[in-house]
Amino acid sequence: MRRWLLIILSCFALLGTVHRISVADQSVHGWGHQVFGPAENISKVRAGEKHVLALKLDGSIVSWGDNSTRQCDVPAPNNNFVDISAGSRHSVGLRASGSVVCWGFNNECQCEVPEPNKDFIAIAAGHWHCLALKADGSIATWGRNDYGQCDVPSPNADFIAVAAGDFFSMGLKSDGSIAVWGNQTYGLTTLPSPNSGFVAIAAGGYNAMALRSDGSVVVWGRNTNNQCIPPTPNTGFTAICAGDNHCLALREDGSIAAWGLNDRGQCDIPSPNEGYTAISAGKQFSAAIRNGDAIAWGDDLFAQRNVPYPNSDFADVSAGLFHNIGLKTDGTLVSWGRNLESQCTIPQPNNNFAAVSAGHYFSLALKYTGEIVGWGLNEEGQTNIAQPNQDFVAISAGAFHGLGLKANGSIACWGYNEYAQCNVPDPNSGFVSISAGRCHSLGLRLDGSIAAWGQNTDGQCNLPQPNEHFVAISAGQHHSLGLKANGTIVAWGRAFEGQCTIPLPNADFIAISAGGFSSVGLKRDGTVVKWGDGCQTKCPQPTNGNNIAAISAGFQHFTGIKSKSPTPISLQLGSMRIRISPAKAADIGGKWRRAGTSVWRESGDVEAGIPVGIYAIEFSDVTGYSHSSSCLAYASPIDTEQLVTAYKPTCIGSEKLLADGKQTKISQAVVSAAWDSVFYIEEANRSSGIRVECPGHGLAEGDIIEMNCLLRTNQSGERYLEPVGAITKQGQGSISPLALSPKALGGGDLRDSVGQVAQRGASGGTGLNNIGLLIRTWGELRLCGASEYCIDYGNISGIRCSIPADVAPLSNLGFIGITGILSCEMVDNEIKPVILPRRQSDITQYR
Repeated sequence: MRRWLLIILSCFALLGTVHRISVADQSVHGWGHQVFGPAENISKVRAGEKHVLALKLDGSIVSWGDNSTRQCDVPAPNNNFVDISAGSRHSVGLRASGSVVCWGFNNECQCEVPEPNKDFIAIAAGHWHCLALKADGSIATWGRNDYGQCDVPSPNADFIAVAAGDFFSMGLKSDGSIAVWGNQTYGLTTLPSPNSGFVAIAAGGYNAMALRSDGSVVVWGRNTNNQCIPPTPNTGFTAICAGDNHCLALREDGSIAAWGLNDRGQCDIPSPNEGYTAISAGKQFSAAIRNGDAIAWGDDLFAQRNVPYPNSDFADVSAGLFHNIGLKTDGTLVSWGRNLESQCTIPQPNNNFAAVSAGHYFSLALKYTGEIVGWGLNEEGQTNIAQPNQDFVAISAGAFHGLGLKANGSIACWGYNEYAQCNVPDPNSGFVSISAGRCHSLGLRLDGSIAAWGQNTDGQCNLPQPNEHFVAISAGQHHSLGLKANGTIVAWGRAFEGQCTIPLPNADFIAISAGGFSSVGLKRDGTVVKWGDGCQTKCPQPTNGNNIAAISAGFQHFTGIKSKSPTPISLQLGSMRIRISPAKAADIGGKWRRAGTSVWRESGDVEAGIPVGIYAIEFSDVTGYSHSSSCLAYASPIDTEQLVTAYKPTCIGSEKLLADGKQTKISQAVVSAAWDSVFYIEEANRSSGIRVECPGHGLAEGDIIEMNCLLRTNQSGERYLEPVGAITKQGQGSISPLALSPKALGGGDLRDSVGQVAQRGASGGTGLNNIGLLIRTWGELRLCGASEYCIDYGNISGIRCSIPADVAPLSNLGFIGITGILSCEMVDNEIKPVILPRRQSDITQYR
């Protein structure tokens, strides 16, 4: 049996930009232009325009959503906070010391806290301005003031709460009255009557809210979506908040009421609607706390809804252009981020998934069975998986095209192909990893070399030299990365943004991922290194430490799977469960094992405790079936079952490659000619035929048979079968002769995979070996012995025709057409073709 080398890729990228882990407590984190992560043990939550702040019980702040202006990057030290507020694109935190910290967008000086920065007890962030309440009851303001939103009305005293809308501000007095100043559009500064008995205030885009001591809510301002009409019964409320065009109110029983615009689902309260303790409304989304966990719903264009709860037990993660996909250890998927093309809408049934990959506006996932599922934008056919959709072991989604790695080491491509990014270079074999970039593709071969194809405007397909010893690849927007076996990274392609300048020391890397105009690498100790477009300012390291065990780069953000006890990929262990197809081959003894190991395993058995990666698999010999000489399978941290098409019924052509004396099995073969002790059989597609020697066989032309047999070679060099046991008839079929020119009779040698002659061809014969087939040919008939006939055809002469005894002698020697089995004979140590007509009608005389 021919074996493959065992492939142990300790830092191998199974899905291009996706790297697997095998830890029990893994959670997903994101940083860059999209931030997300765990939100548990939360005491307060505040929603901004496109991001969320959450205050933890330990006084630290976590944030998620849009981070294009670093509004989610909490300044160090991230501790001792007692209050938070989220503005349009900036954030505010109040420390226990009474000082205020601001970060994010600062176009209107909204992050420049006035001096003296002390004695503050409450904060509120508006669109581009801020309010802070002093312990003495006065309000400090800063930021944009074009509508007077920073001009606190006199007397600036006796305030106990503050709220900031888009371009207006609110203050609650100790006597229960409200003050409103700034933008007067929609009657915002026209206070409800009576202006007394209020206990809480909230400001939205162009709406103001107030809660009375009797538990009723008052809303005024813009009412385009009935956001100023509270639901009934308007009683029993304990907290309020206002978004851009919607409102939330928390009831004393822990349920939430929502009203107003609901175009993004911002009013669809997650079930069960109970047990909530705090609420906050963003621009087009909402957030709340339940059982200490922050939950968000509505608009998710910038991942402001965060990772779907619970953020744990992730085995895979992939970052797309603006969306993300996570694979759970139970084989289910979750997705979050931009969903305008339904790229986050997981297809049903949501189970039995083994791998994920996020493209620009579409998603791919691999099932345990080797089938790929695609969803989202499909205008370039990027979700129309190449057929047959089976036997895949890895996937990678580009901008508008997809790649799939087959178990036989070949690559299938589909989707956008303007730059030939779907045209795999020859030979399309021996691949062990794939990665799809924007408009180019990469493939890693078994020998450690890389193949690249597609768009090359920035040199992203100009492979570095020497092209060897690579163990992982990743294709970005216009650049490429390769990881060497020694832990160093090589980068090539567009480098204007620094995405190809590897930070020093370039060593100890175990994973790589190429994004839009930046790159990320994972070190063996669990630290993340980023480089490229603005990474020092736009993509800072997560403030909550390292311990990253897997990475994936999107267009302008990164995702990582984090664990309290990260295990480097080189040390992670997984398992593989392989089910052999067809089942009949497994039933009669078909087994599998990793190449290089000695233990044969039954179909459906599991091999556990092996490093995560892709391995070569070999299969045992089974009588009557031939098996793949090359098959790949992946060891996963999830208990996956991979269905591998390992065997196919043997054909006569493959039987001719076996050694003399080898026992085999023939099935579904059609008898093409029958004499007393000899008959011939063919494949139904006329691809190959062979002689069978069996006295008293009792068969006739057209019988379809099955038999166990031994391979032999006779003195004339012709391969034949010797039946072992009974011959079984399986039905009736038909056979037609294959028309061949006399110069092709016999064909060339039929050799096995290592070059040994099996069925030798006829001397001078051209084309494929056709000995044993029923053929039809023509030529000039002449005598070539006392009772033998031969045919000549141009410069081809002396092809003998062995006329059966019951065929009448030919009276006219001339041009004929003849049908018969093509046999052979040894003449002066050369194999010559012989035609064996079956009956009189096989010979047609033309003159």
